[in-house]
Amino acid sequence: MTLRTVDGSTVAIQTNRPYTENARTYNLTVDGLHTYYVMAGETPVLVHNSNCKVKIGKLGAKDIGKKGVHLHASNGAEVALWPGKDGFALRLIYRKDAGKFDAASAEVQEALLDRAFRKKLYEQMSTAFDSWRSSPDPLIRNESIELHRMLKYLEKTDGFSR
Repeated sequence: MTLRTVDGSTVAIQTNRPYTENARTYNLTVDGLHTYYVMAGETPVLVHNSNCKVKIGKLGAKDIGKKGVHLHASNGAEVALWPGKDGFALRLIYRKDAGKFDAASAEVQEALLDRAFRKKLYEQMSTAFDSWRSSPDPLIRNESIELHRMLKYLEKTDGFSR
């Protein structure tokens, strides 16, 4: 996973850890912006509004292997989330949305930087995985493999666990 710097370049995230200590926090919302920079001392830090417009689609067992996890962007395009080499890969689901893919993909990538969004995604995928892996239908059990790969990635990068 990467973060975008102020100059537009990207840097790889080396590690992260769950933060369990109690601390005073503040939620800020800036109208019209999904992400913006704040200063942490001398360092500009990219932060996200909590008004994420990307919605997680229903996880249907027959869809995951063919179309990935459906994510609905605010422009109406559906983007598929797949396990990638070092994280997630995004694909267009419907050809009719081809002209909207770049904007939808950027919106989904921003949403994936938000830990709360990833946690929600993780919880929904975990629920689906737990029910699919014990299915008597071998096709549905096979579909659970794709979810398992994505769950393992989120467990590794975010420390989530079931």
